[in-house]
Amino acid sequence: MKALCASFFSLLMLMSSADELQENIQLKQKVSEQEKKNILTKKENSLLEEKVKVLQEKADRVEGRKSGLSPKSESIEIARLFADKILEKEKKDLEKDGCYKSWRRDVKRGKTYRFSVEIKSENVIGQHPNPIKFGLMQPLEAGGVQWPSAFVGKGSFDWKKVSFTYAVPIDAKAAYLLMLGIEGKATGKVFFRNFLIEEIQ
Repeated sequence: MKALCASFFSLLMLMSSADELQENIQLKQKVSEQEKKNILTKKENSLLEEKVKVLQEKADRVEGRKSGLSPKSESIEIARLFADKILEKEKKDLEKDGCYKSWRRDVKRGKTYRFSVEIKSENVIGQHPNPIKFGLMQPLEAGGVQWPSAFVGKGSFDWKKVSFTYAVPIDAKAAYLLMLGIEGKATGKVFFRNFLIEEIQ
């Protein structure tokens, strides 16, 4: 009888251990899944913070609160174009897509750049308040695209310097596309000179 009781007790202990082991495995799986969710949430938060920064900077520039970084910021010249000649882009057909000069350039993730150029416009008209394009197209590894740019306006005006800064996100793809010209349903002629790219220290 004692042996039977001992065997029964041992069986109960084994069943209890098996249940605890199964529960432990399930808990570990839940912890692992939660950790994956936390990593994804942190990445999404980081992307949203970058987007907020870019949108706020663009809003500041459009409303005249910001034209670039502080003059005290140190910078390294990366590229200078059209110092001895003028880039001219003309769009005659209102219905056609944009008319651009574009370059693909390598990017350094996490770095901040200043892009500046002198622009002159002749009779640029269109539905959009900012049909003169001076900006970038930056694809992201997680999908989607950022479009940092300067607010230039439209109409006719003499040479003026325009600039914008851009903090390259850590999940940016290997290159960005520089774009200068006229976009959307617009017509007119625009000129660019003294185009400069600087890395802000």
